Amino acid sequence: MLGLLAARAFRTSPNPSVHRYWFWISATLIVLYALLDEYHQSFVPTRTASFVDSLIDISGGLTVLIVVSRRRASNISAN
Repeated sequence: MLGLLAARAFRTSPNPSVHRYWFWISATLIVLYALLDEYHQSFVPTRTASFVDSLIDISGGLTVLIVVSRRRASNISAN
């Protein structure tokens, strides 16, 4: 969900730099959020932190970004 919302926010940005690099900005946000979430969980007594969980979150977010990117590219080439 974060990947979809980040892509939507950064792709439609009026700032040309953000619009141009929307994929990399979104990917960075996803990676940072996944790692910080696991770090936060290490302080919660009822939760455990796991680097594997971070990798799962990151792969899900990046998959969404790739799908959005390819759909956008196919829509542009179809027009």
